[in-house]
Amino acid sequence: MNAVRAGWRSYAIAICSMLLGIAGCTSSGGGEAGEAIPQDAYRGREVENIQIIQENGGRACWSPDGDKIAFDRQNEDGYFDLYVMRLGETSAFPITQGNPGANQLNNGNPAWHPLGGYIVFVSEEERHYGAGSRWPSNPGIGAFCNLWATDEEGGRFWKLTDIPVKQERDDGLPVMGVMNPRFSRDGSRLMWTERYGEGGKWGRWRIKAADFRIGDDGPRLENETVLFQPGAGMGCYVTAMGFSPDDRSILLAGNLDGQDEFGMDQYVYDLETGELTNLQNSPTAWEEGACWSPDGKSIVYMTDLGSSLDFNDPHWYWQPRTGEYWIMNADGSGKRRLTYFNDPKYPEYVGKPVIAAVCSFDRDGEKLVGVIGVDEGTEEKADFRLQLVLIEMRR
Repeated sequence: MNAVRAGWRSYAIAICSMLLGIAGCTSSGGGEAGEAIPQDAYRGREVENIQIIQENGGRACWSPDGDKIAFDRQNEDGYFDLYVMRLGETSAFPITQGNPGANQLNNGNPAWHPLGGYIVFVSEEERHYGAGSRWPSNPGIGAFCNLWATDEEGGRFWKLTDIPVKQERDDGLPVMGVMNPRFSRDGSRLMWTERYGEGGKWGRWRIKAADFRIGDDGPRLENETVLFQPGAGMGCYVTAMGFSPDDRSILLAGNLDGQDEFGMDQYVYDLETGELTNLQNSPTAWEEGACWSPDGKSIVYMTDLGSSLDFNDPHWYWQPRTGEYWIMNADGSGKRRLTYFNDPKYPEYVGKPVIAAVCSFDRDGEKLVGVIGVDEGTEEKADFRLQLVLIEMRR
């Protein structure tokens, strides 16, 4: 294996596990096995109910009316495709699978336009260097991918970005990619994360944005610009979590204080002043996968707080590790635990090691769709199965 390919493989494994929020873990958490679950375990909590709504499902978002969820899932061929399900039903309608209008490799990581009508998603180019290696172009990584849009039924497709795609080992291009499309609240702007160069553990990343226009020929992007790029003294990794409800700030995750990528925090970046605020300042814990509540008062995020992770272990993704959803005030104060997937005293306890990943609020802030990784592997090697969970918040 040549150095370039070996380096890329190490990067792909590391960032794939990171962006999915799934790293190796074993059972842990408060409470001992065999303890009785309280009859009213949700009493006094901010959660009313938690249930699994898709046994196989990854990154997800809500339709504007709150009746449907778009998500991606891995099919038997090893590639991810985009689906839409109606809340309360288990069946899902395929948007990209077998659809001749869409690329037939990896598709997913959706963002539903706030006014409806269109879904933006990440789609792998069908010709690129290393094609056939499925994981680097996983929708949660986005290498060799562009942004595409589709109508809500998958009837038409439109290519929105056109990044340079590496074709040969020595063609002089870095491995580029896109992921995490996020709409502004009024739908006039689209933000996403772009890998644009080499550096750090996972490459160099930045935040881009453009005006989202809808014409007679369908949607397109105009006035594309770099919204945020880590500067001197910062780390190399940053990813878009979402716009604030007033569209004046954006929520980011990254190692922007120079900490290790595995110790990334959540940040708020003021689009008017350029002020960057670290909401966590916890360089030994991994916080990502966040979403802003529609009223702007709270932020839900995933953290592996309480798990130990050896940042220098080249096989860190096999290490025992768990993660949960936490919630905090929008200014970073009032941090408290929201879920207990790894605690047998609580009804959402899965019985196997779990780590939480990305999440999304519905328009009213009453429901949260999240992604968890359930470890189906062995003590020697983790093997995570992604599931969609519906978290109903207490009113």
